[in-house]
Amino acid sequence: MSIVLNAFLMSTGHHEASWRLPESDPGAHRDVAHFQALARTAEAGLMDSVFFADSPSVRSDLARRPAESLDPVLLLTAMAAATERIGLVATASTTYNEPYNLARAFASLDVISGGRAGWNAVTSADLQAGANFGFTSAPTHAERYERAQEFLEVVLGLWDGWDDDARVADKGSGVHTDPARVRDLEHVGRHFRVKGPLNVGRSPQGSPVVVQAGSSVPGVALAARYAEAVFTAQPTLAEGRDFHARLKRAVAGAGRDPEHCKVLPGLVPILGGPRRRRAGWSPSSTTWSSWTTRCASSPRPQASSSTWTPRCPRTSVPPRRSRATAPATS
Repeated sequence: MSIVLNAFLMSTGHHEASWRLPESDPGAHRDVAHFQALARTAEAGLMDSVFFADSPSVRSDLARRPAESLDPVLLLTAMAAATERIGLVATASTTYNEPYNLARAFASLDVISGGRAGWNAVTSADLQAGANFGFTSAPTHAERYERAQEFLEVVLGLWDGWDDDARVADKGSGVHTDPARVRDLEHVGRHFRVKGPLNVGRSPQGSPVVVQAGSSVPGVALAARYAEAVFTAQPTLAEGRDFHARLKRAVAGAGRDPEHCKVLPGLVPILGGPRRRRAGWSPSSTTWSSWTTRCASSPRPQASSSTWTPRCPRTSVPPRRSRATAPATS
């Protein structure tokens, strides 16, 4: 069994007063170099990925802590240029986005980073965010997850619209891309009509890793069909074990290998020497998430590794998903 670690980054730190520490830069949340340095530190420490939560609204008390939030996909693109191996995971809502734009943004990040992108799909119940998109009331829980399922079907279908060998780049014949290897999606559903194809082809890892964070019954069902990793925060060990068992059963019920969906419990480390720990030193302002894997083909990366390791089993390009069924078990 190996441990895979993901760094959950947040502006100047998770504690609302982190910006007030003498050594803190209160404007670091607007500084790309700050986040690039964090990514390089995480990579040097053999972390497997970095992660940003996100909401399309101002959610913090403006007076108490930094409330601005740079677009995470753009920020991760800049961090990709400063790193070589570490995975780059961003949150994006299925309620306040359109699938084509989101599919293109994450596919672009995946290509730019050399196959290191991940998408944390969330359904967004926040009415404050909804008010920025013309909503006067929040969609119900059932409505959000119904839309999310169709949204994911469209995004995955767009990502899989290009064959791995679609780009032939034959200078002699003058053929750059074989049209027969790129397919329209032609999706018509309750929430979306999307013709396709996507204007970004497959990356070295095939397509971005799909992450999910819902713990409700519909959330677990959505993760069981589509997610390759699931963020969760359970208050007790017993509840954590119960969630793990429920998710794994649901993944198996969706026709997938339970080992291909990882569980990432939240972990807050306490940093300091033994004397400080005995004295009850306060937790650090950075939260790390982790998940365990029994996949022998995905060992902990070494410093010289050129790829990140969330997908299990590790393949250069995952098996193609079928638009007519649940996604393949990559």
